[in-house]
Amino acid sequence: MKNLISLSVCTLVFNMAHAGEVPTAHSAKVYQYVQEMRKEARNIVKSGNATVEANRKAALHLEGALAFLDQETNLDLANGNFSLHAKPLDLRLDIAKLYLASNQKEKAIRALEGIS
Repeated sequence: MKNLISLSVCTLVFNMAHAGEVPTAHSAKVYQYVQEMRKEARNIVKSGNATVEANRKAALHLEGALAFLDQETNLDLANGNFSLHAKPLDLRLDIAKLYLASNQKEKAIRALEGIS
């Protein structure tokens, strides 16, 4: 859990350091789309009263966001935009937290192993 908190703090510091970036219109749309998916996942958890099933659905939703970011065109955009490049880390941390809250430690570990 300490490592998750440390990674979250590092992400915040990096995002703050690069807040002045000027994203292209398309990369900004991709970033916003992923942020919307994160919001939808939070709503899934809230509406499901944070049950194991709600956490699982939210994690699957965020895994879909990871797959979206893994598309070649989005990977190319991320190479020129630090904020977009950091989104997979954010998503993997969110996914790991959801799985940990559901006592699915193996899935949480797999989510974190994908961090590069």
